[in-house]
Amino acid sequence: RIQNGVINITTDGRKPVTLLQKMKAAKKMTGLVTTATVTHATPAGFVATLPARKLQPEIAQQYLERGVDVILGGGWVHFDNNLKAAYQKFGYKIVQNRDDLLAIKDKQPLLGLFAEKYIPFEIDRINTPETKAVTPTLNEMSQIALAQLSQSSEGFFLMIEGGRIDHAGHANDSAAILLEQIAFDADGETEPEKPSGGTNNNLVGP
Repeated sequence: RIQNGVINITTDGRKPVTLLQKMKAAKKMTGLVTTATVTHATPAGFVATLPARKLQPEIAQQYLERGVDVILGGGWVHFDNNLKAAYQKFGYKIVQNRDDLLAIKDKQPLLGLFAEKYIPFEIDRINTPETKAVTPTLNEMSQIALAQLSQSSEGFFLMIEGGRIDHAGHANDSAAILLEQIAFDADGETEPEKPSGGTNNNLVGP
């Protein structure tokens, strides 16, 4: 049993082996993809061991220590220059925009941080040209992660989270919820069209 807000420390002080540690012991590659901060509670729950989910810089450090191979999402505010340098020292390629992410071909450890905190809501991304130009979709991040991890001869583990669906729900933002769900379900290169005409009839494209 683990108290709400705690990352993998039981109420009696034990620290269970995390799923990522089990995958690493089985020689599998591992990855985390999310539209929240990469150090948010859900991805952290697969990797980290800390007394509070709010310790996101410490979670970022543990990702490096525990060897997560691919980390893609938001939250560059939790990775200071020293930590980024440490990631680079251990062979990670660091990218912070869509073009650089999509240009990746070689197999290597990868840290992609595409927003200071959360990735923008999909409805905002597709309606803001400058944001759309630099921010990858959840599908694009997932495809890159799969391309990297599928090169493992021993298999891989990948967690993909549409983290902003929850945030849109908290805000009672039905349009944002719909676009987040559609983005989560995307399985190709298509994406929703830009909403237009003051109606939701054209909210979703093919």
